[in-house]
Amino acid sequence: MIGLFLKDVINLKQQAKIFLVIAVLFIGISILQQDNSFFAMYMVVFTILVSTTAFAYDDKAKWDRYALTMPVSGRDIVLSKYLLVFVFTVLAFLLTFLLAFSMTHAFHESLTECLTISLASLALSSIILPVFFKFGVEKGRIVMMAIVLAPSFLSLLLSNLNFSAPAPAILSKLEIVAPFAVILILVLSVFLSIRIYKKKEF
Repeated sequence: MIGLFLKDVINLKQQAKIFLVIAVLFIGISILQQDNSFFAMYMVVFTILVSTTAFAYDDKAKWDRYALTMPVSGRDIVLSKYLLVFVFTVLAFLLTFLLAFSMTHAFHESLTECLTISLASLALSSIILPVFFKFGVEKGRIVMMAIVLAPSFLSLLLSNLNFSAPAPAILSKLEIVAPFAVILILVLSVFLSIRIYKKKEF
């Protein structure tokens, strides 16, 4: 599985300069605006782009047909993609936290904000990965865009309907429940992706 993970990392090196340039741009905007949310949102998109790019390279090279002729199980192939997402989510968390803390010097607030963003990123990736395994990256992109844009549309809809924000007591409870909910979504996503992959014909 580690070998499969390293294969994806090597493939991603081809896009590393583009990712880096965009990251520097968003860091600059965040510093100028004194608002870490610009870079934080890019980090969410970045983790999704990582998995999308990895799938795109595999589809283009018809990697799965070749991989299954080797002593590699479908389970390992699936888990390597989740490992890739997890590692880059941790990397995104560290970079976002360092930027937020350097601007605000507020450790707890920066940590809470970055953990929330990382959990949201993991939840989105957990929903998107089974879609990619089922439909491939080309068809899956349409579903991915719908999933990514859904929270924004929901937020806009609730705002237009004059829904008030939850009470602080409810928010504090959600902060406790959220990590466990994301872990559950991630575990279910892994099992679903393995099931999809085993039934898939190449």
